[in-house]
Amino acid sequence: MQGDQALAFLRTRHAFADGGDLGRIKAQQSFLGSLTRKLKSEGTLGDPQKLLSIADTMTKNLTVDTGLASVPALLTIGDRLKNIDPAKVDFITVPTVPAPSDPNRLGLDEPAASNLFAALRNSADLAQAGTPSPTPSSSAAKPAFDKALQPISIANGTGVSGRSNAIAALVTAAGYTKTVRLQGQPRAQTMVYYQAGFADVAADIAGMFGLPAANVQQVTGIQGVQLYAGEDFVSGDKPTQSTTQGNIPAQTANDQTCQATNPAG
Repeated sequence: MQGDQALAFLRTRHAFADGGDLGRIKAQQSFLGSLTRKLKSEGTLGDPQKLLSIADTMTKNLTVDTGLASVPALLTIGDRLKNIDPAKVDFITVPTVPAPSDPNRLGLDEPAASNLFAALRNSADLAQAGTPSPTPSSSAAKPAFDKALQPISIANGTGVSGRSNAIAALVTAAGYTKTVRLQGQPRAQTMVYYQAGFADVAADIAGMFGLPAANVQQVTGIQGVQLYAGEDFVSGDKPTQSTTQGNIPAQTANDQTCQATNPAG
């Protein structure tokens, strides 16, 4: 597709899925994924002349942030992206639900949306939304800290009395012997909260329990790291996968997907 035909595809809404914005967003993500594969396969990002032409066209036709509004800035970005694996280019749609005030509108699906934005602020690996990101615990490298000295609190928000004792035993068995148990308010999802300076410890704890990067957040008011067990962790040695988080619409530039058409479109 070129020119007006490509623009028409990107602006189409009623023809995809149920005719709403989510179907159009998925189609746009697929288009950008295809564009990424094309740029890679043709070596465009490694060709200074081709890249200069694209950067010049973009600066003349798009309104972007000041830091991206120059040809040199775009050339720098293109040079950095030339060796990127399309499977590492992620397109993730913020999780939504029908708005309570109007079922034809969308609202944010909390807490999944807030967790996703937190992961973005922390520059977390979002290679696959809803799945664990690489963490120190999944690496063969030894953590650069003494586990026995790290303050870890386990907050019981599972709704099961005494559940924090079993979870604390798992944490202790992994070498974190400086633990305290707290009674928390019931909550749906298990989270890992951490104090500034404890990001590596939090990542290791999250990796132990198979938690994705979106479930790890820096907060104030705690000491060290807190594992806040939710109703998804009432038994076993790991929380069950969150249905909400697992359904976050996501695809990579390596995925070649067909769009579902809207029969009424």
